[in-house]
Amino acid sequence: MDLVSILNAFSRPAFIVDEAGVLNLANGAGHHELQQGSYLRLESGRIKPADATVEPSFLASLASAANSFSPASGRGVIRLQDNKGGSLVLFCQPVPTHAAADQGVVLLVDAGHRDPEAESIRIRVAFDLTPAEDRLARELMSGRSLAEAADRHHISRETAKTQLSSLFRKTRTHRQAELVACLLSFLAHGA
Repeated sequence: MDLVSILNAFSRPAFIVDEAGVLNLANGAGHHELQQGSYLRLESGRIKPADATVEPSFLASLASAANSFSPASGRGVIRLQDNKGGSLVLFCQPVPTHAAADQGVVLLVDAGHRDPEAESIRIRVAFDLTPAEDRLARELMSGRSLAEAADRHHISRETAKTQLSSLFRKTRTHRQAELVACLLSFLAHGA
C-alpha cells in the first residue's frame, strides 16, 4: 500500500504539503477540515493555520520537517487552537524519499487520545514500514513474543524473523527491547 492509499484510508484529516504549506494531497477528512476552517484553512493553494498568529511557527515546523534527511528524526508537533478554545495537534513528518518525487511533509491530525489507527499510520510513515512490519511491531509493542506474533498472524517464524530484521534496520535498533522502546518513545513524545 503506498503513502497516498494509507492517508486516504485514515479517518481523520491528513495532508501532504511542501515546506511552504502548498497542498499536494488531502484525504476526505482533510478536505472537510479545510472547508470548515476551524483550525486550518486553504489560501491560494497553501494550508495555513486559522489563527494567523501561529503561522510563523507553523511554517518553521514544515520547513524543518521537509528539510530533514530522516523521517524518524524530522518529526514535529504543531498545536493549533480554534476561536472557541478547542485545540488540535498536528504531527509533522517528512515524506519518505521513495514515496514522492519531491520532498514534502505529512501532516496528521491527532485526536488527543490514544488512537491505534493514528499510531499505526504515524509509525508506518515515520519508519517507512510495510503493513506486515507494522503489524509485527504493534504485536511486539503489546508485549507479545516473536513466536506469539507469528502465530497470531499465521506467518512462519522465519517470516517473522525476516520482518524483525527489517524493523531493526529501519529503526536503527538491534534488539527487540530496543525496538519496542524506540517505537513507544516515538509515540509518547511525537519526536
